[in-house]
Amino acid sequence: MAGSNPTDRGTTQRFQTTYEEDHHQERAVLGQVLDLHPSTLTKAELIREMTGGRPTDTTVDANERAIRELAAAGLLHPVLPEGESVRPTRAAIRFSELQEGA
Repeated sequence: MAGSNPTDRGTTQRFQTTYEEDHHQERAVLGQVLDLHPSTLTKAELIREMTGGRPTDTTVDANERAIRELAAAGLLHPVLPEGESVRPTRAAIRFSELQEGA
């Protein structure tokens, strides 16, 4: 048929940009931390939880970046020494409470 692309498999899936991937990971990390609150995990435990116990260099980097960015935005308390718990800030907890009531 004229005008059709013989190599097109009909998929409309597009690749995510790095920005979109980072935002997705930040949402996942924050959601996990808020779901576990008031229980906490260390950064290493959280990364194992987020990767199904099979962390790779890429997934560790993505999760560490998400934790760092969320802390910079004031949604997680900064994680200084290795082994310190990853904890949501009061602002993150309050926002989560407001979202649940919506």
